[in-house]
Amino acid sequence: MRMLVVEDEKDLNSVICSKLVKEGYNVDACYDGQAALDFIEMTEYDGVIMDIMIPHVNGMEVLKTIRANNQQVPVLFLTAKGETQDIVRGLDAGASDYMTKPFEFPEFLARLRVMLRTQGVVNENVIACGSLVVDMNNHKAVRDGRNIDLTVREYAILEYLARNRNIVVTREQIRANIWNIDDDVNSNVVDVYIRYLRRKIDDKYDDKIYVFLKSPDGDFIDGEMPDGCSGKFPYQSDIDVIGFNGAKYYILTRKAKVGLKTLENDNFVICAMVAVKDIKANYKVLWYRTYTVIGVVALFFILFAIGLKRLVAVPMKELNVAINRSGQNLDFTEKLRYDGPFLELDMITESNNNLYDRVQREFERQEEFNANVSHELRTPVAVMHAQCQLSREIAEKNNDHEMLESIAVFERQTTKMKGLIEQLLQMSILDKNNVNLSVEDVDLLDVVESVCDDAEYICKKNIQFCYNLVPTVVKVNMNLIVIVVSNLVSNAIKYSNEGGTVEVTCGSDSENCYISVRDEGRGISKEQKNRIFESFYRADTVRNTEGFGLGLSQVMKIAKHYGGTVQVDSEVGKGSKFTFIIPVDNG
Repeated sequence: MRMLVVEDEKDLNSVICSKLVKEGYNVDACYDGQAALDFIEMTEYDGVIMDIMIPHVNGMEVLKTIRANNQQVPVLFLTAKGETQDIVRGLDAGASDYMTKPFEFPEFLARLRVMLRTQGVVNENVIACGSLVVDMNNHKAVRDGRNIDLTVREYAILEYLARNRNIVVTREQIRANIWNIDDDVNSNVVDVYIRYLRRKIDDKYDDKIYVFLKSPDGDFIDGEMPDGCSGKFPYQSDIDVIGFNGAKYYILTRKAKVGLKTLENDNFVICAMVAVKDIKANYKVLWYRTYTVIGVVALFFILFAIGLKRLVAVPMKELNVAINRSGQNLDFTEKLRYDGPFLELDMITESNNNLYDRVQREFERQEEFNANVSHELRTPVAVMHAQCQLSREIAEKNNDHEMLESIAVFERQTTKMKGLIEQLLQMSILDKNNVNLSVEDVDLLDVVESVCDDAEYICKKNIQFCYNLVPTVVKVNMNLIVIVVSNLVSNAIKYSNEGGTVEVTCGSDSENCYISVRDEGRGISKEQKNRIFESFYRADTVRNTEGFGLGLSQVMKIAKHYGGTVQVDSEVGKGSKFTFIIPVDNG
């Protein structure tokens, strides 16, 4: 059987693929949602194992696209999102199964076998029959946006007919499927309920729709047809116009079968007819009503907008600016203020301030949690790192290449975890109020030159470095400035194209000192720019690159620690410029 594994963590992707190959599966692998859609379009798979948090197109959207294209390949979600609502959302979207990370291979393989045994089983949740929509999740029917009030029995009959659309069902089949076997129900009762349904679905519409069944010989069997209508109506795929008794009708015909059996002559014809004059009359009425409503609504909104601008827009704009400033700076200590006459705006302001308090408390809890966890993780990570070194020595001595590959995976992940812990610890220190850090007179020129010399030496890309450095002495903690320069320069290298240029400058004016790093890389969109200083934020386009999404957040925290900020100028496709600014007198 052919399987597709969609997982953006390459080490985990490789491990899963290796295990499936050992189990006898034919496996393809990809690392983002768009690639998964391309693979599925080109190849027929027996099953898909997919993460939700993948780049470009997330797993939930991939699944929706697959199902929208009527592709019924079974999908097993294997993800870290383990909340109950996440599981329910994934299964409702059409997933065959859902597992959370970390997982055990025996259970994973067992679930995979069950999923493959039941492949092809798909449940319809919503059925559309023209303008009539039957929602089987909520047990309701809607026509042209209008809810139809149905009894339990009426809805059950309608759902059964919708499930068997384009098939002629008998009264006995309806009775057998809707009523209990012990109920004494004759065919007349079924007719009465069908009449109820027709009345509720059709009678409130001006145009009368005739639906009837004819035999292969043209004889009327059942339904309702216009007066004077007779003769055979052959099957045709498009809507046609016929006339009799001085009236014209639109007619649509479809072939039908009795039940699910194939008969020797199965050319029974289902006909649907509606008078042309009714359609045109309804169109004219709808046209006049639509433009009248549009005119009235437009006038109302013009008057409403004028009044709203004078009475509400100005204070709302001020509140919006304050909220955006707090959101961009992630600083929720500044309270919003409103002194106007509107109680509603005062309530909004108070609610936002209460929300600010809760968010600030959550930030403080998160910072405390990060600090505690980082300290506690240092020891086990050290043990893992030491064990990896010892295991590598043994594997090299035994010339065990398979073991060396496994150890390399553990070493990469351990190194990443060590870096993450150190960054979290550094950020937890900066988050503490009134923290005292040692300071000294630091020449920014010396720091920049030292960091950039190392970066140029280890850089694997063909990148040209340009410098415009002015001696700039400021009283700061040297380690923090090294972190700032290292993060900005490493990001510039990471996102620069081959043959590009990285320009680094430093200097000062009468009020501020600055360090600026400019690259000619991919640039940052406006949406991403609003979030790049959030902890752990990584855009979909860079999820496969190294890092944890903490570097820029750390730079901003250091700038704020000294009363400064970080400015970003960027254009997609042309590169980015980050400027770290702190006051000359930051004491």
